[in-house]
Amino acid sequence: MLNRSQQAEDAENVGTNPSSNLTMGDVIAARFSRRDWLRGALAVSAISATVSPLALAAASSAQARTALPTPAFDFREITAGPGTDHAVAEGYDVDVLMRWGDPVLPGAPAFDPLRQTAAAQRLQFG
Repeated sequence: MLNRSQQAEDAENVGTNPSSNLTMGDVIAARFSRRDWLRGALAVSAISATVSPLALAAASSAQARTALPTPAFDFREITAGPGTDHAVAEGYDVDVLMRWGDPVLPGAPAFDPLRQTAAAQRLQFG
């Protein structure tokens, strides 16, 4: 007599494809024939030749020669933290286009995040 774990494993070996269609295993086996495997191995060897350590080293040295000596952005960093205003780097400005709760349809109520309803949100942005 089989123990409980062997019974469970045997129960998993029952096929669940009642149709005459091929199983996923049959489809995969048909797709990956020996010829396809050889083609894939040839592609892997060709890729590994182009991405060899020597090719990567040559690309790294070329990249190091063309790297920019200074950062692409030229502005002073702003301090991070909470605030009531938008923090913008010196020399730049900001314009608010639309805020969460701004009315977008006629009859939209004033935005109140503590009393927001689905009906009000349908008439507001966000």
